[in-house]
Amino acid sequence: MAQALQVLKTLQARQNRETQRLLLELSSAAHAGQAGPLHAVLETALSVPEESTELLALRPLVNEMRLQFGLQADLHEQLQTLLQRLRALRDKGNAALQNRQAQHLASLQQQIDVDALLRKELSAAAVPLDEHEQAKLARDHQWRALELAPKTVLLSFDDGPHPVHTPNILATLAEHKIKALFFQLGHNLAEPKEIKDGKEIQSPLGRNQELVRQMAEAGHAIGNHSYSHPQMPKLSPARIKQEIASTQDLLDLAVPPGPARTNMFRAPYGALNEEVLAAIEQQHLRLVLWNVDSLDWADPSAESIVQRVVKELERAGRGIVLMHDIHAVTSQALPLLIQALKERGYRFAHWNGQALEVPAAADEVKSPG
Repeated sequence: MAQALQVLKTLQARQNRETQRLLLELSSAAHAGQAGPLHAVLETALSVPEESTELLALRPLVNEMRLQFGLQADLHEQLQTLLQRLRALRDKGNAALQNRQAQHLASLQQQIDVDALLRKELSAAAVPLDEHEQAKLARDHQWRALELAPKTVLLSFDDGPHPVHTPNILATLAEHKIKALFFQLGHNLAEPKEIKDGKEIQSPLGRNQELVRQMAEAGHAIGNHSYSHPQMPKLSPARIKQEIASTQDLLDLAVPPGPARTNMFRAPYGALNEEVLAAIEQQHLRLVLWNVDSLDWADPSAESIVQRVVKELERAGRGIVLMHDIHAVTSQALPLLIQALKERGYRFAHWNGQALEVPAAADEVKSPG
């Protein structure tokens, strides 16, 4: 089951990247006053048969078009028609999805013991001694929620920033005076690559820069989540270092000096091996994992997400909660989750630049290492 989840997460990450690429192309056309590409996308989507799975595959793109573009009346009417079809198809599948979730909840919630996995599957002879030592340091310094006091929660959000959903999440956190930890993807910070004289030109910083500034000013901590969200253990050592270093360079440009600028890193999918751990240590970063997975990327129900997180926190007694600020359902679930946790007496920790702090009790949880 864990392997199936990994495959689904990988496929969704690819879909997210393709959606963003198409949105950039459509946005350029819209700004140039060209409505043709927008019409073409909507007409294509409206021609897909009701029961086709291709219609569901179009949902992320259609939703983003609704959120990000100011459409003319005729386009808006087409879009609303398409969204109604998508909602009907989604609702039809929700019952079956939740039945499967109930059957597999126990297995879905089991957390992989990364250390045990490494000890079992990796040969000591396969990696140079210095990389083993660096990997050991990375594991020794990692966070996995044991740093938190009982009844304490650290909210974390991966894969952003998103131009619509991240601001909604920031607004909810501000309303409740909660500070969180955001792990950013480099390709969501940099301008898209351009081709000049046959070579790719990467602008150092561009879209979503203002969102990162708002996060920092609000007191949230910002960490590194790689550049392109790959399965890092499948990469060469040089590519692993590039994924980490290029994003860290962008974060150093985007995040002003202060508590928001951290040395924290979270590997995509939580996937690690000795080479990845060694690269984390070589770049003087701290690995931050989680012990409560909201599964918000796979669950269309805000209420179901809240129930899952609460159940896992009650079992563990404390937790680093994994969510994603690129999904509408996450922004819908967040206020419900905060209320449910407050009612159960949980407090919300945040990173103050030096240690994990719990403002409600004015006490501090000592930083590991």
